[in-house]
Amino acid sequence: MSKVRKDVVNRRRKIIKPTFYLMPVEWIVALYFKIIGKMKLKKTNFKSYKEPALILCNHASMIDFPAVVLSMFPHRVCWVASIEEFNGREWLFNHLGVVPKRKFTTDLVLIKNIANLISKRKISVCIYPEARFSIAGVNEKIGDGLGKLAKLCKCRIIMIKSFGNYLLSPQWNKHPYRGNKVVVEATQLLSKDEVLNNTSDFIDQKIQDAFVYDEYRYADENKIRIKSLKRAEKIHRILYKCPICKTEGKMDSKGIHLWCNACNNKWEMDEYSKLHCLTNKTPFEYVSDWYKYEREEAYKEVYEGKYHFEDDIRLERLINAKVKFKSVGTIHMVHDINGYTLFGTLDDGTQFNLHKPPLSTKSVHIEYNYKGRGDAIDLATIDATWWVYPLHPVCLTKFNFTTEAIYEYNLTKNHDE
Repeated sequence: MSKVRKDVVNRRRKIIKPTFYLMPVEWIVALYFKIIGKMKLKKTNFKSYKEPALILCNHASMIDFPAVVLSMFPHRVCWVASIEEFNGREWLFNHLGVVPKRKFTTDLVLIKNIANLISKRKISVCIYPEARFSIAGVNEKIGDGLGKLAKLCKCRIIMIKSFGNYLLSPQWNKHPYRGNKVVVEATQLLSKDEVLNNTSDFIDQKIQDAFVYDEYRYADENKIRIKSLKRAEKIHRILYKCPICKTEGKMDSKGIHLWCNACNNKWEMDEYSKLHCLTNKTPFEYVSDWYKYEREEAYKEVYEGKYHFEDDIRLERLINAKVKFKSVGTIHMVHDINGYTLFGTLDDGTQFNLHKPPLSTKSVHIEYNYKGRGDAIDLATIDATWWVYPLHPVCLTKFNFTTEAIYEYNLTKNHDE
């Protein structure tokens, strides 16, 4: 019997350019998703993908990947992807030129790989800077540093931005695909000369501005209809706080309706994804505005020193791409102004302690009912990936806000000192 390799994925291996015999397969799969999403492709401000580039994309659903493939046809591209995506398909990902990384960690090996591919091997690299799917159809925060990366690679920057892709399959209820029209716009943000002749701060701001989007306003303005009679089902996963009575964790949804079990106020989602309160007055017609309200409330809680979460959690560790995740025990987790702290005794009797200081975690990746195993938080160090499953019901989306707020609070505090 062959031994299972102990390392997860070799991040230091030489990245293979996408192999020629897999490209037709990639194109056929992409074409299938083009048909599902009724995809339209647009290209502005440049003529060809032949010159290598740093490709930046917004990230809302699985259709984002075929969107890039079709937009760049027939040119090849390497990808940056989370290390757990290699599970069960390591050979395929290696031969498609996928560069592994751990989410929300500083990885010098990754930077070296990207720079080598673009500047020396002359192939474009695609990055999803938000580092997770958009939760509510709006842009998530992205860190600075892409300007420095582009200057290091001495290359142009192209933005491939998709519209309608989130509405096709939102993270709070990924299936079934709902038959929307997806528009993919590829734009050259900066030429190679413009990258070399401008500061990294200027480039970062250019990228930040390009990443602004709002799928719910887009749906309304472009009259994109969602005919599904389950178009609001499970949306309480992201709209967890009632804007009327301010109660958290009492929202629920079914069919085209959303309601609060604490105050009994009820909303209906129309075919253009707008919300209408049936029982009271509310300022939120757009899901994105409600989501932003929740972000503001979570930030306020952190900055006023009121935020504190703790619970027993089930801990899983990514062993390798063949074994995948393995449950290692039930321990305790605390999340507060000091960051994430996990401690306890694992199933094998060893003591476990993991502390992720606030400035080590700009954001966090969350998954609703990840692979049927429950709501999960993805925490990673440069050497390990952990999936955290709270044992009791939680407002999972709130971690997305509080993690960012705690990072920014501590960053400001350090600067003031």
